[in-house]
Amino acid sequence: MKAPTAKEFWRTEQITEQQFLNTADTFDLLLCRCNNGGAKLTRMYTGSDFDHVAMLLRFDMPGNGNQNDIFLIEATGSGVKVKRWSNLRPHIGKFYDRVMLRHLDFDRDDKTLDALEKFLQ
Repeated sequence: MKAPTAKEFWRTEQITEQQFLNTADTFDLLLCRCNNGGAKLTRMYTGSDFDHVAMLLRFDMPGNGNQNDIFLIEATGSGVKVKRWSNLRPHIGKFYDRVMLRHLDFDRDDKTLDALEKFLQ
């Protein structure tokens, strides 16, 4: 099941985690609102509701049934990291006050995915 597509998407306050897992795709963005001092300073300086962004990657993992795994690629103070969604999930509500999915609606063709793979290498 896909998350409902709203004409006025900014009015959609919440989706379930299952809707997130069903909707999230490679190249989508996850906007994060962290609760540490540096994050608050970043939001104050930028005037944004969010202080961190990660790009999502969806991989078909062997031995995982038909379930695709969601990963995030993000730049941190210690370099670029790839994290599995299931490892980040327990920190929502603790370190992350809020996360928002920004689903990008475009054709993820082989050429685009090959370019991403080359970039990631």
